[in-house]
Amino acid sequence: MSLLESVKKTLFRTTKKVAKTSGEIVEHTKLKIKEIDIKDEINTRYARIGELYFGVAEYDQDNAEEINAVMEEIKAYKEKLDEIESERSMMKK
Repeated sequence: MSLLESVKKTLFRTTKKVAKTSGEIVEHTKLKIKEIDIKDEINTRYARIGELYFGVAEYDQDNAEEINAVMEEIKAYKEKLDEIESERSMMKK
């Protein structure tokens, strides 16, 4: 094998490895962004529950149904977070 062929093969392998790693980084970043967005949604829902409970405490409002609905939304978002964590764990392997 000539020196040129050896260099060509090495460059090809390196390029393949870099492309694969770049793709993994992109996917990891996409999942991280989804995770941040979902956590923001959860925090927004927690703030809403706080507002609703304040209405109950301060004004004797009956917000039980809306509080339960928001709690269900939080549970759904937490399930999505678990799914993302599973995907990220699989990527690390």
